[in-house]
Amino acid sequence: MQFKQAQIDKYLKKPDDVLRCAVIYGSNEGLQAEYVKKFTTAVCPDPYDPFRVVYLNGSDINSDPGILFGEYNGQSLMGGRRVVIVRDGDNNLTKHVKALLENNVSDTLLIVSSGSLNKKSSLVKLAEDSEDMAAVACYEDKNEDICSVLKSMGMTFEPAAVQLLCSRLSGDRMVNLNELEKLATYMGTAKNVTAEI
Repeated sequence: MQFKQAQIDKYLKKPDDVLRCAVIYGSNEGLQAEYVKKFTTAVCPDPYDPFRVVYLNGSDINSDPGILFGEYNGQSLMGGRRVVIVRDGDNNLTKHVKALLENNVSDTLLIVSSGSLNKKSSLVKLAEDSEDMAAVACYEDKNEDICSVLKSMGMTFEPAAVQLLCSRLSGDRMVNLNELEKLATYMGTAKNVTAEI
């Protein structure tokens, strides 16, 4: 199914075993990376736990689909739900993901991320049509998205400063976060941002 912000927030607060695969796609690579990390840590607090989190590349799976099946069906030696993350996935994965999830009892969460997938991609359509899959679109940040990020920074921004930042920041979340981190460093202990600063 297509996950809007409300469904994403609900899942991240209380992840369930019903969701077996999240396809995170779109042109905003920074937002993609943020969602991959959030979905991963919702299931496993340490995104680099070698026993519970596995990172794969889509091209490796295209060469040998058995890698995906083996990792998805693997068990954690230390207990806990596992996460398999596939970076740079493409439509070649569609048939493998469909076969993987059919009649499979594993509670592993599969996350596929890709900037090359779009709304018309077969893998995205599979996710939208499946009750146990989520399609999460990551498009360019708009002014309201930038304002949301500004609110989470623990600083106050005068309206003129918000307007200036919205006009100068890009549509990519990662680039924006890097620029805002520079601003926070420049501000030091000061917490009120004005257009003049």
